[in-house]
Amino acid sequence: EAEHALAVQAEKDTRPFVPRRTGGLVARTEVEGNRIIYRGPGVRALYFGRKVVDPNLRIVGFPIGNGEFRSFKGVKKVRSQAKKYTYTSGGAFWFAESKKANIGKWAEFARKEIAKRV
Repeated sequence: EAEHALAVQAEKDTRPFVPRRTGGLVARTEVEGNRIIYRGPGVRALYFGRKVVDPNLRIVGFPIGNGEFRSFKGVKKVRSQAKKYTYTSGGAFWFAESKKANIGKWAEFARKEIAKRV
């Protein structure tokens, strides 16, 4: 229970660091157990600040119609060496940045949550 409460608090504290042109990524974020899950297309690329591509073909994927792309099954994508993304709000490695800013607060929060349950 304490781990879940800490994950919920960490998600709230991380929101200002998450890229949010439309707010869709924040809206699709879920906390499951002690994990924060950012759902949606392109989240990995947003987090690392670069597109992720097929290592052999050097493409994001292939079109399947209706504007969507898919990758080949079983292929582990790698970060592209192409130009980095720019962000108007938030940025790449948002959880790491939030952790730097909030680690002391989270440690204290965790101590209090554990104390409540003992």
